[in-house]
Amino acid sequence: MPIAWCNMIFFLLMLLAACGGKNEALPSPNADNILSLARVTLDSIQSTSFEENREYCGFIGVAPNGEISVTVPKPGQTNHCNFGIMPRNWQHVSAYHTHGRHTSSYNSEKPSAADLQGHHEFGITGFLATPGGRLWYIDGPNLSAELICGPSCLTQDETYRPVHSIDTSYTIHTLLDG
Repeated sequence: MPIAWCNMIFFLLMLLAACGGKNEALPSPNADNILSLARVTLDSIQSTSFEENREYCGFIGVAPNGEISVTVPKPGQTNHCNFGIMPRNWQHVSAYHTHGRHTSSYNSEKPSAADLQGHHEFGITGFLATPGGRLWYIDGPNLSAELICGPSCLTQDETYRPVHSIDTSYTIHTLLDG
């Protein structure tokens, strides 16, 4: 199992333990269910993100009924998105966002340093969909990201053209230095 997945599972377990017994009736989120929900959610908003050339973002959490759910995707700008506030009575699990339309002037096929720093600032993990159809896991607490699946695993922008080399993992240092 890749280190980032171990970190995500550890983070989720620590988050649930930190709840100090609150919502004891709620089931623990399963990492496979979280990934599946993130993937389906991001894939469903990719086309709109491309058409409008803006990021979309939201949260993944455990709703009061015990179901793992996502918030309605919030429209952002071309290069950022404000997640807003987690719904009341939800247990936070993760976050998700898109990178909008493909452009050859910016490498939107990988998480940005700002993506990692934003997730780190709030102590959260997240999932990122790129114009090339890549899916990334962002480990904010550890300032790193790992590729879950490559080009075309999600809906791909029809104008996408590979223009940059992409590694399978990044840290804040590799993003800032490269």
